[in-house]
Amino acid sequence: MSSHAPFTPAPEPRTGAAAAPWAWWAFGLAFVPPVLLMLGFAGLGTERIGFVGIFALVLSVVFAVLALARGSRPRWPAIIALVVTGLYVAVFAVFLVWALLGLTQLMFAPTY
Repeated sequence: MSSHAPFTPAPEPRTGAAAAPWAWWAFGLAFVPPVLLMLGFAGLGTERIGFVGIFALVLSVVFAVLALARGSRPRWPAIIALVVTGLYVAVFAVFLVWALLGLTQLMFAPTY
């Protein structure tokens, strides 16, 4: 006769304080792009790894959403990560519109 249980229960989902590492990872990753930018301004050649900032922002959003969905305590690191990422997206959108308007002016400028 076997002495072990016929089944083992599924592990409990990570909630509250156990989900806090997701929020802290999101918070940390949200600040990777400005650090890369500052290193680039310092002349340390980060332009080759600049694409890392995009992946950091995507992971920051994913981790923040996971942390908030699982009821992370504290919640503020995940919320700040989402706000900072939203600011980056807004600034990028403004620069994109500015560049597109400049291109349309060049394309449709009268040539004398």
